Amino acid sequence: MRDEKSIDEGKVGVYICHPILRALLQERLRNQSATRYQELQRKTIHLLQQEIRLSTCQAQSHLAGGIGAAKVGNADAAVAV
Repeated sequence: MRDEKSIDEGKVGVYICHPILRALLQERLRNQSATRYQELQRKTIHLLQQEIRLSTCQAQSHLAGGIGAAKVGNADAAVAV
């Protein structure tokens, strides 16, 4: 479990759990702190959008014959797509 300092510093961890447990935890958070739940949902949407942009950028680079493929290594590079 992460402490508040880690959360404030933006450190993230990846946790894998069963979908039923995930749904239970999401429902609990939504009931206990709707504001925090909404904040996490917004962050999730933002991260997924960045991932989609990166994938799109890499696919376009591949279709263009790999020009600039080495330069597209992080989500920041994909934001301009």
